[in-house]
Amino acid sequence: GEVVNVFPTLHAVGIQTSGGLEVLVHMGIDTVELKGGPFETTVTVGQKVDENTVLSTVDLEALKEAGKDTAMMVLFTNMDKVESIVVATEGIEGKSEIGKVTLKA
Repeated sequence: GEVVNVFPTLHAVGIQTSGGLEVLVHMGIDTVELKGGPFETTVTVGQKVDENTVLSTVDLEALKEAGKDTAMMVLFTNMDKVESIVVATEGIEGKSEIGKVTLKA
């Protein structure tokens, strides 16, 4: 896809796929308050990305020390284009496929 938004506080990145799916990668919970501190976001708006692109590096210990949840969320912001979502619940390892989104025709 293509990066369409990098939040000024570096805690979230918006991506649009070639099929038009809008994906928001949100790092931690309530992390906007940290003003970018624990994030080293390396992508820029307009950059093409794929499954091998590192979007950001996050200092998880700094998040914990700040009392923030370290959950990493992948959100779809235009669900009207989605036919179905299947998410794996077992056997998940780094760089493994964890699900599949099927877009409406």
